[in-house]
Amino acid sequence: MDPAFETALRKAWSRKTCWGGCRDQYPADGSNPSFGNCVVSVLALWADRDFRGKVTPCLCREPETNVPIWHFQLVDGKEISDPTAGQFKPGTEMTSISPRDPRFPAMMAPFFDPLVDADLRRSLSILLSRMETLGGYKSKYDADKIVDRMQEKTSVALRFRRPRAPSSASPNP
Repeated sequence: MDPAFETALRKAWSRKTCWGGCRDQYPADGSNPSFGNCVVSVLALWADRDFRGKVTPCLCREPETNVPIWHFQLVDGKEISDPTAGQFKPGTEMTSISPRDPRFPAMMAPFFDPLVDADLRRSLSILLSRMETLGGYKSKYDADKIVDRMQEKTSVALRFRRPRAPSSASPNP
C-alpha cells in the first residue's frame, strides 16, 4: 500500500466514516480508529489502484467468540490488502467468501438497498474528503464513481450465481 495513501487513510477514519451498523459501537476514546471502516477503506484503496483486484467479503472470528463478523478486503491475485485488519484481536481467523459461496449474496446484496447505498456513498465521500484535508491525499475518483463501479462488479457476480434457464434451442429428449 502506498505509504502516503495509508497515512491519509489512518488520519481520515472516524465515527462518520464507519459502516452505519457500527456507528453506535465506534470507540469514542479513539482506541480502535479503524473499527467499522473496512468497506470504505477497501473501496478507497481499490479506486487508488484504478479498480484492480476484487473487493472481497469475508467472515472474521475473533478468538474466544463464535460470532462471525462481516469484513472486506482487497484481493489482487495472491495479494490480500486489508487496511483495517488492526481492528481485530490477534489470532482472528478470516475466511474469504467467493461469489460461488451461498453466503455471498447475503453479504453483497445490502449494497443495493437505497438506504445502505446512500449511507455508503456519504461515508465514503466523508472519508475521501478527510483523506485530502487531513492527509493531503486526493483520490482520483469520487465516492459515486467508486460505489457505482463496485455495484457494477457485484451485480455481475450476483448474476453469475443465478442458474440459467434452459435454452429454447436445446433438444427435447
